[in-house]
Amino acid sequence: MIEEFIGRTFAARNIAHVAHLGTKSYADHKALGHFYEDLVPAVDAVAECYQGHFGPIGEIEIAHGEHDNIAAYLREEADWIEANRDEIAGDSPHVANLVDAVTAIYTRCVYRLENLS
Repeated sequence: MIEEFIGRTFAARNIAHVAHLGTKSYADHKALGHFYEDLVPAVDAVAECYQGHFGPIGEIEIAHGEHDNIAAYLREEADWIEANRDEIAGDSPHVANLVDAVTAIYTRCVYRLENLS
């Protein structure tokens, strides 16, 4: 499950970066910029902590795609992370806390996209 989590978050980072470059909204541009800049180190922390607790992870696949409604996409991805949090983190409360921090990056961006644009 950790591999899917990492692959999905990296895909979201790429999709958000493309949306960041294509938006005509300064507020969206800034919100998406913060999202992809904050996401990579947060996911890296999850992966390193996970491997410190459970050992090396397997192969990571990163999907590609575009989304017409970036806020809805990020909300769906945040919901997926929340629904799978316990399986992603295993029995490690440290990993679970870091996964929660990743979810917060998503929901903060959704807030900014939906309310500050």
